[in-house]
Amino acid sequence: MSNEDGSVRESVGHAVLGGIKSIPSVLSSNRTLVAVLAFLFLLPLGTAAGTSPVRALIFLFTQIMIFGLLAMSFDLQLGRASILNFGHVALFGVGAYFMAFSLDADLLPPPFNLVAAIPFPFTIVFAMLIGALLGFIMGLTTSRMKGTAFAFIALAIAMFIYNFFFESPDISGGETGLRVPTPGLIRTAPFYLLFVGVAFVFLAAFMGMVILYLKKRTDISGLILVTPAFAAFTGVLLFFGTNLVGPILVLFAFLGAILLFLMERGRVITNPIEYAEKQEQTEERRPTDMMVSYGLPVVIIVIFLVGIVITFGANVVQMVSLWIEDTTTFYYIIPVQYYLVLSCLVVVYFFIRRLIASPFGRMVTAVAQNEERAQALGYDSYRAKIVVLVISGAIAALAGALYAPYIRTIDPDTALGVGVTIDAMIFTIIGGIGTLFGPLLGTALVKYSELNLVDFITDGLNLDGRLWLVGLGIMYIAIVLFLPLGIVGSIERRSRSIKERLRRLKIGRFEFGLKDTDYWVFALIGIIGLFMLLLFLSL
Repeated sequence: MSNEDGSVRESVGHAVLGGIKSIPSVLSSNRTLVAVLAFLFLLPLGTAAGTSPVRALIFLFTQIMIFGLLAMSFDLQLGRASILNFGHVALFGVGAYFMAFSLDADLLPPPFNLVAAIPFPFTIVFAMLIGALLGFIMGLTTSRMKGTAFAFIALAIAMFIYNFFFESPDISGGETGLRVPTPGLIRTAPFYLLFVGVAFVFLAAFMGMVILYLKKRTDISGLILVTPAFAAFTGVLLFFGTNLVGPILVLFAFLGAILLFLMERGRVITNPIEYAEKQEQTEERRPTDMMVSYGLPVVIIVIFLVGIVITFGANVVQMVSLWIEDTTTFYYIIPVQYYLVLSCLVVVYFFIRRLIASPFGRMVTAVAQNEERAQALGYDSYRAKIVVLVISGAIAALAGALYAPYIRTIDPDTALGVGVTIDAMIFTIIGGIGTLFGPLLGTALVKYSELNLVDFITDGLNLDGRLWLVGLGIMYIAIVLFLPLGIVGSIERRSRSIKERLRRLKIGRFEFGLKDTDYWVFALIGIIGLFMLLLFLSL
């Protein structure tokens, strides 16, 4: 037994060591995601005001992410398996109603009200299992059908579920809907601190990614690119921070970085060819070059971390103190649900990405492109479609389970109406079918346009706010005509020519030469700039 225990420990040790060694490669291959997620997780920590415009944007972001999950599940069927499912809303609705029933024991008669005894985290899991089961039933009954036949049979199943809930007001709440209580767990400070810890894990991953980037990009371009990215982060700190010591520390770090950069390597800009020839002739690097390439980035990052801890730490302590004094107010000030939805979105995003790249994902793609040829090669297309419906059903039910406590009131029309499926289809087509990020972008564009177009039409033009649908229709037609692959799909199609132009980018005599490793900087600056623009428009 001792030898077996020793071998088990050795295997576990090798697995842990291998996981640790793989961290640098994981960070390097996901630079853009790490940078964007670090910003999104840190965003709510920067302000403590419950009624500030930032909180309103965070509330909108939460809604976008929930419907983004729904659109991603729809795209998994349509974009990956070529399954058009008009009954997709049923998967979303069962998750929403199950969550509502599990949060209030008075909504169901005994013994069905026992679902209210399920702890909140397991409620989400059970909702996903119910959605997966309904997806499995849809697959068994309709997967051998093709095209519009499958779409309308699935729609019939969804309409049956809708009519059942609509004709059962004692269960569904009828036209007035059900009041969904807030889960007790997400009112607690420990739950909030859990996501604060997750936020700082992403911050640490971001810092590690930057260090790895600068070790690889030791030339002048790397430092030029990193400086504005950190400057943008500094601007956010200065804007939201309750303690100015942190931003001032970071600001001085930038000034020192720029000063040393001009002193030690400014000559590269004036004569880059001569400097490169001298570097090739000299085998040993000068201490000043080592300091600028390695020492300076580490110093900047350390000061940056200290500044963030000082700036955000005061808000975290204030929120925990508020929970101790008044738990009711705490829920409305801290967007814990934003963190929960964002965490679920991150997990689903990486899961779908791994699924697409797996052998099963490639088989699904082969079946979608030519089912007869895939069957001739030995692939079971029937089973592949069922598995896709099960997985997308679980994700759609997850979106519904998160939607119910977010919106706090659900009824058959909002949770099971066919309009939800149409919305998911529009989000997917606008963003780009078969693109992982496309459904999220389409959701964000439509949801934000809906909010602002309604206000503009109502307040600015003194017209019926429902006319925003005309604007949505115009945008939809324009994208179908001029961007038939969707926004993300069209950009990906032109990405090769865009990258070639960026590789030949020059600033004066200096050849900048952007590489694939540099794009995370533009993504970070872009997400920060977009957030500040949306904040300005909402004032």
